Amino acid sequence: QDVRRFLVEQLPPLRRVLRDRPTDVGLLARAAAALLVANPDDGHGRAMLARALEEGSEPGPVGLRAKGETPRERFEATCALALAAARAARPEDAEALLAAAAFQAPDLVRAGGAPTFWWLATGAYGLFGAATEAELRAGDAREQASFGSGVAVLAGGARAGSRFGASAAPAEGHLFVRAEVIYGRPFEASEGPIALTLRSELGELWSDGPEPLPLGESIAFELAVQAERAVSRPIVEIALPTGVVVTDATLAAMNQASAVRRATRRRPGFLRLELEPLAAEALTTLPLPLTFFARGELAGLGMSAYDVDAPGERTTTGPRALSIE
Repeated sequence: QDVRRFLVEQLPPLRRVLRDRPTDVGLLARAAAALLVANPDDGHGRAMLARALEEGSEPGPVGLRAKGETPRERFEATCALALAAARAARPEDAEALLAAAAFQAPDLVRAGGAPTFWWLATGAYGLFGAATEAELRAGDAREQASFGSGVAVLAGGARAGSRFGASAAPAEGHLFVRAEVIYGRPFEASEGPIALTLRSELGELWSDGPEPLPLGESIAFELAVQAERAVSRPIVEIALPTGVVVTDATLAAMNQASAVRRATRRRPGFLRLELEPLAAEALTTLPLPLTFFARGELAGLGMSAYDVDAPGERTTTGPRALSIE
């Protein structure tokens, strides 16, 4: 009843946009989307959509985009018009608008706010398709990878100058692909004054083979830190594998540990721990809850530990082979 009452109250001012602001493309697009989401047969919403498409759209680098003063305004209006066109059963217009929005999306949606809202709204109402497999290419490496929770992973050695690509065929609609590429250099282990050991609730992560870990479940890792001599300002950095997100809950768990001064996210894909001073031979155990959102054979959880006052004396452990099922 509350939702219905809210919609009833909002419909008249939305419909008045057609009379009061007939040349405001951004407002027409948003109002049309709202009205047609509520009722695909709304006459005012369909009229706003038609006016915006006829007078407020133009060919873009790809597809059809809404007119606007700034790239952000054009993107938001284009997404809103795509949603309105889909709700009004105008699939060709929706497809052309969505193509233009997808062309702009990588630069505009990462900062959040209204662009991200309208981009997610197009997906929430089914304008994108869904794929279960994709061919991933990196240099000479090719792999038919399966999606797990929307993520497919290609782990391979690509050299400088290699071309990267991905292709997938959704059942229907568009498929939006965002690639996360991580470059590395050959790893060399070293021993410093701080020893590191990483275990999970399933046992120690041995280096002689991957241990199956569950997809989409929080796994309680445990990091043991031991100094052979007193260390006044210890730092531990952990390289996270593809598909692992350090959530606010993870940071909260780390920061609640008495041995942690501060835990912070670092880009790309690093967790940095500033620890309290370590006494000689003292053993400190830290919680590290992680959730894996990508299925496949991954590499990650390499670690580095050092004293801020003597960064040249550093302990480094290599990335581990991880099997996510």
